[in-house]
Amino acid sequence: QYGPRGVRTHDWKLVVTKRKDRPPQTYLYDRRGDPYEMTSAADAHPEKVKELTAELGEWLTRTKDPWLGQA
Repeated sequence: QYGPRGVRTHDWKLVVTKRKDRPPQTYLYDRRGDPYEMTSAADAHPEKVKELTAELGEWLTRTKDPWLGQA
């Protein structure tokens, strides 16, 4: 179960991508300031990454998504 998972709010979009041969990558997009999702804002907004990652984790747990079981 590799590939992307994400969560979206009105202003932000978080995408976490898992691949078999590399560590997970996290992208955060400012949907208002960067509507074409050209630049990840993850480094500039670590608090938002943490918040949305927790929200995504809760959703994946509730839905029993097998993606959680992959490193």
